[in-house]
Amino acid sequence: MTPISLQAETPEHAKQAYLVASQTPSERRRADGGARVYPYIFHRHHRPDGAAGISIKNSIDAKYRADASYFANQIIAQMWVDRTNIDSYANYATSVTSACTPSGSASSLANVTGWATQLASALPGADAAKQSIIITTPITGVKQVTVMVCWKAPQSTVTNNFVTTAQINI
Repeated sequence: MTPISLQAETPEHAKQAYLVASQTPSERRRADGGARVYPYIFHRHHRPDGAAGISIKNSIDAKYRADASYFANQIIAQMWVDRTNIDSYANYATSVTSACTPSGSASSLANVTGWATQLASALPGADAAKQSIIITTPITGVKQVTVMVCWKAPQSTVTNNFVTTAQINI
């Protein structure tokens, strides 16, 4: 028999819940045709707080991280295709003293401005001035690209970031 959580509001509900709990799932379906809902059983177990609220928040946070990863890898893929202009992709790249507070100037390259606009519309609190693309030359013929995507979830006090690095042969 499948266990059922019992939460009854009145003695009558408790009696009905006991009768339902004592039946197997197939007996319950046969008895009521599957159409009856037992709200007193589920009353306190389906509220969007506690563990369920945390689960929803974690799912939303995971979606934001996945989106940030997508955008970071999207601009890196664009740089692979447009290697001759790779230095023009630098965006707020003078220095990054702490996460999401870059300095320097914005890239005027259409690929970067379009990317930053899309990113700002997809992620909450993803101001274009917080997104950085740093390009260095660690060895001859290789560019190292570091992309930092920053966003701030609604009602959050913390700014989140996703950082990825790639090496592009030129």
